[in-house]
Amino acid sequence: MAYSELNKEFGTMMKNKREQLCISREKLSELIGISTVYCRGIEIGKSCPNWKIWLKICEALDININYIIKTYIRPELDSTGQFLDIKF
Repeated sequence: MAYSELNKEFGTMMKNKREQLCISREKLSELIGISTVYCRGIEIGKSCPNWKIWLKICEALDININYIIKTYIRPELDSTGQFLDIKF
């Protein structure tokens, strides 16, 4: 799955969880320390948060971080199989 698709999938999951918990986008933004514009960008898949923001989102929405790691975090490997970087 392409990273842009993963961003959209994560954003949809995040929005659904936020709405399930009856938390406004404004309140979630306040809880995790980002603007509402950036929060909306994450929810629609246009913005990709760094790992610190991912952790804050998981904490605020009671999302299991292991699920996030297995589903959305993909390591980038070089031709020898060594880790180059982690892509979100």
